[in-house]
Amino acid sequence: MAVTILHVTEGTDVNLFSGDDFIEESFKGVRHEAENLGIPIQTEYKVTDNVSHEIVHTTNDGQYDFLLVGGGVTMSTPKDRAKRSKLERLPFIGALFLRLNQQQVFYPSALIKDKTRYFIENSQCSVGVVVNRNFTSIKKTLVVLYGEEDLFLLRYGRRLLRNNEVATLRIRDINGLLVSNEAFAKGVLTLMKEFPDRVQLCKATLMDKTYMESFSFMLISYASWNLLANRDDAPLDFIPSSLIIHKRTSRFHQG
Repeated sequence: MAVTILHVTEGTDVNLFSGDDFIEESFKGVRHEAENLGIPIQTEYKVTDNVSHEIVHTTNDGQYDFLLVGGGVTMSTPKDRAKRSKLERLPFIGALFLRLNQQQVFYPSALIKDKTRYFIENSQCSVGVVVNRNFTSIKKTLVVLYGEEDLFLLRYGRRLLRNNEVATLRIRDINGLLVSNEAFAKGVLTLMKEFPDRVQLCKATLMDKTYMESFSFMLISYASWNLLANRDDAPLDFIPSSLIIHKRTSRFHQG
């Protein structure tokens, strides 16, 4: 896995941000985490007056297979939308690491803001949006299946199980795809056979606060997020830390 960490600073005075000590400090935390995980990394540091454009340009020019960005949220409840706080800077591990600082109240229908949408629409690779809600570890994971385009999430779930021996999957089939679509039924059955004690179907009918708080992580597609975020029953208001994925066909392989 080729991993690049990109740190982009907004500004026009290159000398102000180009000192070796400043650059080294920028990557200190993520280097430490990469060493703990045994992942070799490369780093890039850039100063620009157009951060979004630079991120997309670097992604496309480098022919990366996956772009991972952060979605800014707070831990406020849906009834406390007046409170705002800054997104903590987090190291993201994927084919491209980014650090973004955004400020935003957690409101599912408004999470995918203009900058994030710009990455999704202009990057020539798959894009993942990380939603951090007091993330600590990935254990009990909810996989949301809503539309036929969500089949790829089963492959991401398999990778998660293979690389994390304590992770488990709970598959939430909202629209009965396991009954109506043979590919989904086969995919889930294969997962259950490969990981018999770690994959289950969710029997709950409501995605309410109690239900959602039982999970430490959630996988959901970008298309399904947009559809569910605007439903009147607000199924996404109490989500755990999540990865929202906009899938494009890989240059190298399927999945």
